Amino acid sequence: MTLPLNNLRMTFTPMENLNLVAIQVWTDDLDHPLRSMGVLKGKNQLEHLMETVGIDHYLDFSKETDGGGRLLIPVPEVRAIACSPKNLVDKLERGFQRASELDIKTLDGQPTEADEFLKPPKSLTIYSSSVTGAAGLERIRGWFAATEGLIDRF
Repeated sequence: MTLPLNNLRMTFTPMENLNLVAIQVWTDDLDHPLRSMGVLKGKNQLEHLMETVGIDHYLDFSKETDGGGRLLIPVPEVRAIACSPKNLVDKLERGFQRASELDIKTLDGQPTEADEFLKPPKSLTIYSSSVTGAAGLERIRGWFAATEGLIDRF
């Protein structure tokens, strides 16, 4: 699937699992293509923001490796995977739960090689198939202005 370059793309970085989530938006500004928007409190705010701005996919930038984590060949096309905000947040929450279980296994000396692949991502890029970047940026600004309980705004 070829992604339109002018559609809304956001990157979020979970901190403290999903208790804090840093939000960045990709823009058309070549000098500053990634704009920090702020930090959300919890999964409910993340889900609400994604619903408000029309997020309906996450982007898979998977790369082929040699099994030891060393990159062999980048995948030439990014995959957009359809996923509702609720399903995405639920998947991430389950991933953080598995990561906690893995930490316990590691402390007990019981992790398996397969367990290493269960860790949630350090960041994730999400995408709207129907909202342009400019319209999405305005929706995000409006959401941050209207929502209480934010940690910080940039």
